[in-house]
Amino acid sequence: MKVFVTGASSTPGYKIALEFAKAGYQVYVHYNTHEVLGIENVVKVKIDFVSGLDKLAQILNEVKP
Repeated sequence: MKVFVTGASSTPGYKIALEFAKAGYQVYVHYNTHEVLGIENVVKVKIDFVSGLDKLAQILNEVKP
């Protein structure tokens, strides 16, 4: 199963992404300024929600989390 975690560079987002990754999910993590580090086997997606909504919609349509 695929999950998309927004704000994964924050503490709550990071912990949620980490638990999904440990459980074997295919995890896509969103960040804007601070890259997500320390979680293996995740796909990192850098998007600014203010100016990148088209990119976000495209990714969500492709990934279908």
